[in-house]
Amino acid sequence: MKIYPYVITPHGTTVVTLQEAREWLRMDITGFVEEDSSILKTINAAVSRVETYCNVQLGVSTFEYNPDHVPCQIPDVKHVKEIVSVEIRNADGSYQTVPSGDYELVRTGKISHRIDWNVLPQGRLRIRFTAGMDPVPDQLRQAIRAMLSEYFDNRTDGVSEKKTLSEKLMDDFFVPYAG
Repeated sequence: MKIYPYVITPHGTTVVTLQEAREWLRMDITGFVEEDSSILKTINAAVSRVETYCNVQLGVSTFEYNPDHVPCQIPDVKHVKEIVSVEIRNADGSYQTVPSGDYELVRTGKISHRIDWNVLPQGRLRIRFTAGMDPVPDQLRQAIRAMLSEYFDNRTDGVSEKKTLSEKLMDDFFVPYAG
């Protein structure tokens, strides 16, 4: 069973549209669609790179977290929006919903959250919550733009010994895993 939060329902947000990317790449020529498939693949690669590098979701997704103990904190997920449900595992393996009055989500810092318990549950928990960036900050959109240009203009695997512009733009949003 996974300890860290993982996505169970991904966001449906279009972070960068095809039209935006075509404008960024200066390929917004009416009727010119030959590169659209490559542009869409490049958008997906750039968005995935930002999400992986920063450990965030660019759009609101639903996560599941199975903490080992109570009380617990929700680790390393930026922009928690709400707790969807808290369930406790019964002896037979089924789950029973914990009433929402038994807990509350508390923001303890810019990216830190914890659950405070009014009634302390006993047993293994399953917490479902929503988290993600919506809207996507301009700095991360600029990182995607830089990656699109780099990926699209240089279609080979290059070597970089210095940080790229996109990495510098993403550094402020990086959330490390603890533990």
